[in-house]
Amino acid sequence: MSTTMDQAISALVTSAQASAANSTAEELIYLAKAIASIAPGSEASFLIHTGEDQVNQINTAGTDQVNSINSTGTTNVNTINSTATTRKGEIAAVQEGLKSISVFTSSGTWTRPSGVTSCLVQVVGGGGGACGHSESGAAGGYAEEWITGVASSISVTVGGGGSGTSYHNASGNGGTSSFGSYCSASGGGGANTSGGHSGGRPGLG
Repeated sequence: MSTTMDQAISALVTSAQASAANSTAEELIYLAKAIASIAPGSEASFLIHTGEDQVNQINTAGTDQVNSINSTGTTNVNTINSTATTRKGEIAAVQEGLKSISVFTSSGTWTRPSGVTSCLVQVVGGGGGACGHSESGAAGGYAEEWITGVASSISVTVGGGGSGTSYHNASGNGGTSSFGSYCSASGGGGANTSGGHSGGRPGLG
């Protein structure tokens, strides 16, 4: 075979190998057969080089996918661990039992006892006033909240009861009770405040 032909074949193989990375399997086989038809023995060399390129591509893609899975898996595990730790703390607090109980019948300030990190708060709004014509005032609302990481000092508001009145006049509404910004319950409506000769509407929690 002439030197010119050898150079032409070498150029063809080099060009085919350069484009192999973006070629389909069918295209690669077609190129190999074309090379083999003019240069017997070159087909195997071409396919070997092409196979190496494809293996390198697969290895790179596989590494990227494994890294992605590891990253996602680590994030999920961290989230699960964080959630489990929080739940464990809540369960431990319940299992240890109550450390103290505070009851407020008038407004004031609650101070967190030593060692307490969570608390159960129950709030009741003041009841509405009644009237002398048998219309009743409504009960205040009720709210309950389990609070974790509670602040060391909380302002407590106790809503007063609504004032009563005679005959069918409107009575006073109950006041709103609250435990800081964590939890609140509105007072009950006074008699005849939502209509003549009618009871009050209940408060909300």
